[in-house]
Amino acid sequence: MNLQTGRILLLSLSAAALESSLVPPANGQGVEPAPIAHVKIAAAEGNRQDGESMLVSGQIRSALWGDPSLSALAKQIDILASPQAVVLRGPVAAGETSHIEAVAREYAGTRQIENHLTVGAVALRRR
Repeated sequence: MNLQTGRILLLSLSAAALESSLVPPANGQGVEPAPIAHVKIAAAEGNRQDGESMLVSGQIRSALWGDPSLSALAKQIDILASPQAVVLRGPVAAGETSHIEAVAREYAGTRQIENHLTVGAVALRRR
């Protein structure tokens, strides 16, 4: 499990614990928990990571890190995998989006690829 995946998992667990610990007020109205950005993104897109999905995210991340043709930006993108989809999000250098998507497809299996990559203004190439 990579650091990014671990953070998302920790945030998801924390949000679930926080939500279950909320006690409704005496007047019967519900309590709305404060939004947590990463948890909202994962929940909205159905990206609950099981063990296999975390493995897929890690494999994609490792492949990107091992590719010397990719920019430093490309190696820092968010990769969220669920049993249904792999979501790619973040800034990359011009011309890298299709290559990153192809790498993700190698490990995604039957999962759909959701490419939300954006071309960043400045991208540093690894030498």
